[in-house]
Amino acid sequence: MKRQLDLFKAFGQTPKIDAEAKRRMQERTERRLGNIRAAKERNLMAEAEAQSNVMPSNREFREKFIEQELLAGRDPFKGRRCDHGKLRCKACWKGVCPPDCKNARKDKTLCPEHGGSKLCPPTCQKNAGKQKQYCPEHGGSALCPPTCSKNAGKSKSLCPEHGGSALCPQNCKNAGKLKALCPEHGGSALCPPTCPGNAGKQKIFCPEHGGSALCPANCARNAGKVKSLCSIHGGTRLCCVCNFTQGSFRINGKRFCAGCRDTKIGKPKRDEIIMVEFIRAFFPEDEYEFSHNRVVPSSEAKREFKAYRPDVLFHRQFIGPTGIYRLILECDENKHRGLAYACDKERMNKIALTLGDHVHFIRFNPGTQKKKNDLRALAKAIKLAFKSVPPPNEFSYSVEYLFY
Repeated sequence: MKRQLDLFKAFGQTPKIDAEAKRRMQERTERRLGNIRAAKERNLMAEAEAQSNVMPSNREFREKFIEQELLAGRDPFKGRRCDHGKLRCKACWKGVCPPDCKNARKDKTLCPEHGGSKLCPPTCQKNAGKQKQYCPEHGGSALCPPTCSKNAGKSKSLCPEHGGSALCPQNCKNAGKLKALCPEHGGSALCPPTCPGNAGKQKIFCPEHGGSALCPANCARNAGKVKSLCSIHGGTRLCCVCNFTQGSFRINGKRFCAGCRDTKIGKPKRDEIIMVEFIRAFFPEDEYEFSHNRVVPSSEAKREFKAYRPDVLFHRQFIGPTGIYRLILECDENKHRGLAYACDKERMNKIALTLGDHVHFIRFNPGTQKKKNDLRALAKAIKLAFKSVPPPNEFSYSVEYLFY
């Protein structure tokens, strides 16, 4: 349009310009002047920031400023870092929350009380109060795009197609697995080789290095064992019906133990389950501290033995005329006849060695018919065993057979 006006002036003619053309010309002029004015304002703001102790926020000016300062032999970060040479210093609380904050010594951009510029607002339905980089509605820069075939909507650090910074490379023996679980690539989630009880294994199962997956020492039911098998501390792997035994079977996505599974699908209860339910009703679990079908706890010196699972193990130690002893109940259907049960004596020997005490076994044969009198006799034998048991044999255990 401007060239057309110049041509008209050169030949001494007056152009005929309609109102619409004038309006468009005026808009372009204002836009051009506005861009120049905005650029001047940005430069003035960047110069003011450069003179202060704040790094310029404009990216283009910041890069030029750093380059000019380095060419002049000056430190571009001088005065903008703390005395310790850090931008986020936990010693002088620069860029981090103060000690009286619930997020003490953490980045202020991740604290809702101190700005939280990297957090989603409370109005966000999916990710309120969490980091924006993991929210698809607020950028989701750390998430794989919806077009990703393997990891759509999940973290890029776990996707080999989009960086996979948290995964081991292809030339590693743990290729495609987490670096945190690989000793060659940091192994931050593993105990160090100097750990006496859990070297090279996950820290969440080590009481000396956090043990976040273990019950605390004051847990009456499952102290020092995994929380997923404790009804007090989650019990995510327990049966959804009895909430007591490990749920090894799944039906419609829910965990069931063997006894509750049989009830669910209409099978008659096993003799072992009937015995355990009777003992649980006769001897309250919280008072007598026993477990059903759990691995025998062992010390580091006894871990060479197989992990045995007695039917019922009383965790408390009893004191009788023969000294300190432990009590275990076994349900022996059909008297455990046959070659499959030929190793019962060896099994009792190794359980006694693993526990490190004299162990008294009560081996109960339920018979072909489930008689209540037999269960009452079993309860009577257990009460007597609480007070005294026979002395141990040369293999540190004693046995009492019922209804054999």
